[in-house]
Formats: sequence, structure tokens, C-alpha cells
Amino acid sequence: MSEERFWILLTRYLSKEATLKENEELQDLVSYNQQYRSLFERAVHNWKIGKEDGPVVFDTEKIKSKVWTALGEEESLYEKGKRPVYYATAAVLLLLAVVGYIFYASYFIKPELEVVYLTKTTQRGEKATVTLSDGSTIRLNAESSVSFPRRFIGDTRAITLTGEAFFTVIRNPDKPFTVKTADLITNVLGTSFNVKAFAEDEVQVTVTSGLVQVLSQGVSKPMNQNLQLTLNPSEQATFYPVTGQLTKQENIETKKYTAWKDGIIYFDDIKLDDALEILERWYGINIALKDPEIADCVIVGEYHNETLQNVLRSMQFGVGIEYEFTQDGVVITGNGC
Repeated sequence: MSEERFWILLTRYLSKEATLKENEELQDLVSYNQQYRSLFERAVHNWKIGKEDGPVVFDTEKIKSKVWTALGEEESLYEKGKRPVYYATAAVLLLLAVVGYIFYASYFIKPELEVVYLTKTTQRGEKATVTLSDGSTIRLNAESSVSFPRRFIGDTRAITLTGEAFFTVIRNPDKPFTVKTADLITNVLGTSFNVKAFAEDEVQVTVTSGLVQVLSQGVSKPMNQNLQLTLNPSEQATFYPVTGQLTKQENIETKKYTAWKDGIIYFDDIKLDDALEILERWYGINIALKDPEIADCVIVGEYHNETLQNVLRSMQFGVGIEYEFTQDGVVITGNGC
């Protein structure tokens, strides 16, 4: 059997125009001929790639029209008795042209694809892990939200964050990874870092590995200036929305800022009212501070997957607060630090 016949059967198979008998004939060919089997597998694979990347649009009728027009113009050059051979050869050429165009379109004619964005949001008392299409992971803290493409298209990997998340980014020098918050843009190639960007709070970017570039976006800054910093491991950038200041700290203990992803609450000399805000978000409960004079009491502690009651009991011994669980949440009282 000629190779032309194989290509005719393959083309009709891919275009779903083959009869049952033709499909059986093609199956026999690829079963008993290693070369045809290899060509068949490659053709089907390339066809599927083209389908996954989006619909490939081409005008088959236009191709046919051109071929048959050429036939009409050149028919007089051949003897009448040879026309069947000529038409058979032309048909093969037509089918090969269609298959060739399909493969060409699969590799080189990429339609503009619509980027589909997904959003993952956590509530109070909830955390989540998101795995992106490139294999990078996002550990999302409570009361946070991240928006990301279902599939990264183009030469960047950009996501948007509100709240707090820890990122472990797969290295790809050809596709930088970008995290956008209300005030900062964080650019990386492959690294792990924490971004904290809750509304109305200062924004913090803490690096545990790799190299990170932090860029303020010209919002709420003197003279609308863009500020930029480069961070190495154990360094942190802090952006203050009110003043527009972007600062850098070196040799920090990253555990203080990333322990949350491992189920650890880490209080390192923070004010009581700030600690209570963290506990509200962590346990998903309202906590009311009844005596404002104790709001500035300093809290120190490290809690590994502890219940709220155990954390409050520790604070009770540490700074002398009193707590009461009510129908609406928790009420905190005290006489002073």
C-alpha cells in the first residue's frame, strides 16, 4: 500500500470524515507497520496540542478551491487517458496540504487566548493552599484573597493578593513571577517569601530564600514617585501607605513572619490590641477589648496549634487580663499591665 493512501486515511481520520471501513484500514496499517504507527502517534499528539491551545481556524474549502482551480487550468496539458492518475495525485496533494497546514497552525499560529482568572478567598479562622498551573504554591492565611490565571499565558506569571500569603515559586527565568497588592509589586524568578497586605495596614514582604524585587506603585507617595528595593534571604521590606515610605530591614528572624503557615501563632513584643486582631482572624471570632487602657500591654508568646482558650489563659498569666466567652464572642478586661 502506498504512503499516499496512509496520509489520505490519516487526514480523514483527524477531520472525522473517515468511514468505518477507512478507520479499520488505517488501524490495520498502524498495527503492522512501525513507521506508519510512529507517524500516526505523532500526528494525533500534534493535533491534540493544537486543540488544547485553542481552536485553529483554517478555510478547507478555500484550499480545495485553489487546488481544483489549478486542475482546471492545467488539465489540457495531459492526455485524456491519464486524468484519473492526475486527479488521484492532486487529491493526495490536497490532503497533504490540509494536514501540513493543521500541523503548522498547531505550532506557529497561536490564537489570542482569553485569560481565565480564578479567585480563592479564605474567611476568618480558615487557611488554604493553592497550587498554580506552573507548580508554584500559595499558602493563604485567614481573611485573605488571591486571584490568579487558570493557566499562565505570555511571558509573565502575575497574581493579585489581598491579605497574607506565603509563596513558594517554581523557578522560570523566562517567566518572572509577580505578586500585586494595593501598594506594592513583588517580582521574583524562583524563591519563597511572605507577603502581608491587609487593608489599612503597612505592607510587608519577607524573603526566606532567593532574590526578590519590591516596587511601590506610585500611590500615596510624595510626588507620586516609584520606590524600589532588592531583598535577599532574611530581609524584609515594609511599605507605609500613609507616608509613602518604603524601608528595608536586614538579618531578621523570618520565623516571626512566616510561622503562621505552620500553624504557629508568634507574638514578639506586640501590643495587646494587635494580638487580639490576629486572634480574631485566626480563630474566626469577635474579641472585644472592654478596657482600652490595657490596649498597649506588650504580649510575648509562641503557640503551636493551641485552642483560643489556652492562648487567652496564657495571656491572663502573662499580663493579667481577664476574658469571658459570650454569645457574641470574647470580652477582654483588665486593670493594667
